[in-house]
Amino acid sequence: MTVVITEQELVIEHKPLGIAESTEFSRYRGAGGKLPEEVYNEAQGALQDNYVTRREFHEPTILQAQNFATKFRFTLTPKQTFLYCYLSEREKPPFLGDVKVFAEALLLTKDSEKYSKFTSAFPNIFEKQ
Repeated sequence: MTVVITEQELVIEHKPLGIAESTEFSRYRGAGGKLPEEVYNEAQGALQDNYVTRREFHEPTILQAQNFATKFRFTLTPKQTFLYCYLSEREKPPFLGDVKVFAEALLLTKDSEKYSKFTSAFPNIFEKQ
């Protein structure tokens, strides 16, 4: 199965590199993000690369993202689906399981409402700050 994300569905924010990028990472970490800066930058870069509109992911990965969304009664954006699949299918840091990867995808898209709803269901996984 292929997730096709059209350019109309994917809004990309272009920011100058350097200080702005570092500030965005600091905000992400302050909101509870756990990805190392290298992986964070890689994920953000993947969203901006041209190949993002035609990227294939394994069907079980896509279904896992949809299952999480269905369970918590919210709709994923194409960007959130892409990030979950992208982070799941790359070589994950050992501390990230499916639940944490899904939370990271929500956080990377700055969807605090979905992130809060999702993480509050797993109090033993996500410590309150």
